[in-house]
Amino acid sequence: MGAVRVLRDLVLMVARIALGVVLVLRGWARWQGGMSAQADALSAQGVPQPQVMAWALTGVELVGGVLLVLGFLVPLVGLMLVAANVALIVWAQRGWQWRVAEGGWEYQVVLAAFGLVLLAFGGGRAGMDAMFRRRGDDPERKVVREHP
Repeated sequence: MGAVRVLRDLVLMVARIALGVVLVLRGWARWQGGMSAQADALSAQGVPQPQVMAWALTGVELVGGVLLVLGFLVPLVGLMLVAANVALIVWAQRGWQWRVAEGGWEYQVVLAAFGLVLLAFGGGRAGMDAMFRRRGDDPERKVVREHP
């Protein structure tokens, strides 16, 4: 059980750092491209309130990416990823195009699924979130302790 838990923590750490770096780079590219250009692109896809959504997406990517790299508030970032990407899937007028190269929504599905994983499992013990968790708060330890 101990080796599996260490492996899970290692995988969660590598995955959240990799995703965090990708999000920061994408958010930075959005920022450098200009928020008006982002809003225009979202408006062309039929997204309501494109200016607000452009700022929200950029914020989720930049701030959320940094938080993931640090391993801080990981479940909250996961929730934000799910919400933002489900909203894009629902609101964007893309039809049944799947591939990103064809204007599809496969990237949003992957980010939303990754967000669910982070929401459910957090960032593991190798992040800042673990520093703020009391030792007795570990649900795996409580289950073991409650059995006679």
